[in-house]
Amino acid sequence: MAGPKTREAHHAGEVVDINSATIDELMAAGGLHLAQASAVIEARPLASWREVARLPGFDPETISRLRAGRLEIRTL
Repeated sequence: MAGPKTREAHHAGEVVDINSATIDELMAAGGLHLAQASAVIEARPLASWREVARLPGFDPETISRLRAGRLEIRTL
């Protein structure tokens, strides 16, 4: 069964906020592994990609891919 419209929209290709996305949304929109998505959730709120890059499992190539993809960082 589908979730709320915001969840459906995320899976439809819209941009996902790294600070409010569910673990499933982080994995689907960002292509993150479970450990990476969990690290993001534990470290929230994140204010910049530099902060994300300090998390375990995030190398420069991963950060570049995320920045070019459907994840964004909205400041709180």
